[in-house]
Amino acid sequence: MEETNTEGFDSRIVSTTPPTRVLHQAIVELAKRWPLILGSVSSGMGSADHRDFSADTLPSASELDRDQNWIHVMRDEAMDRHVDEMCLAPMADGEGAVQLLSTRYNWSPLLPRVTLPAKYEEQDEWEGQLCCPRLYFYEVTTPMDPADHPFSREIYELVLRLCRAG
Repeated sequence: MEETNTEGFDSRIVSTTPPTRVLHQAIVELAKRWPLILGSVSSGMGSADHRDFSADTLPSASELDRDQNWIHVMRDEAMDRHVDEMCLAPMADGEGAVQLLSTRYNWSPLLPRVTLPAKYEEQDEWEGQLCCPRLYFYEVTTPMDPADHPFSREIYELVLRLCRAG
């Protein structure tokens, strides 16, 4: 008997695009897919600003303008009950709850080795400093590994597309 993953799969993305664009738009697009969307948003586990939301009360972009966001999203009441019993394991139709986390970093890390495009054939690596006002670390938790699971891949690619959009 195959063991079911109940903990979900974490994918990480680093971007210069803020959560006011990435997470807000991801929630809006999930609400289009899931008209009975349910979820919660806060600035961290156990934080006092925890708020439940539904399709009528989605988080605003300005609500997501903070150092950390923890967002848990479910399709409907049936998925909520499924999560209570099976955590993040996918439902029979392959879909499952999604968690979206963001952290704002107000620094630029040293990139010790950066690979340049092929036009610099004589030197393919060099040291450099990434210069940007801030970076955002995103963690996308899906039911399964996006490489092997179509629904998880759709969610990961949605967030990745929004991070790239800038």
